Amino acid sequence: MAYLPDLRMMCTAHQLARETSVAVVEAGDVPLSGWAAMAHAVDLTHPNVPPVGLDPQLADAIQQLHSYGHNAYSDDFGRGRAKDILITLRNNALLDRAFILSALLAQGASLTALASLGKLIESVQGSQ
Repeated sequence: MAYLPDLRMMCTAHQLARETSVAVVEAGDVPLSGWAAMAHAVDLTHPNVPPVGLDPQLADAIQQLHSYGHNAYSDDFGRGRAKDILITLRNNALLDRAFILSALLAQGASLTALASLGKLIESVQGSQ
C-alpha cells in the first residue's frame, strides 16, 4: 500500500508490486491519474465505474515517450524525440505534466527518467 505517495514512493511501490496488486491513496500534491489510467486502476470509492480510457493520441505519445526514455532521456536522440512529442502534445492541448509523468511511472520509468522528462516538459511549457 502506498499512502499519499510522492514519485519516489510510487516508483518503489510499482517495482515491488510487479505482477501483484497495489493499493494507492492519492494525495493532491502528486496526481496519479496517468498511472491509474495506464494501470487500469479501479477507484475503490466508485468500484462500479469502469476505468477511464486514454485519448488515443495521448496513449500513443506515452508509448513513444517510454521507448525514447530508455537512457533516462540523457542522449541527444531520445531527448530530441521526446521534446518533439511533447511539443506536439502541447500544440494539441494534451500536455499535462503530472498525467504524463505518472503514466510513464506505470510503464516502469525510473525516477531519473521521470525527473529528466519533467524538466523537458517544463522547457516545452515555458517555450509557448
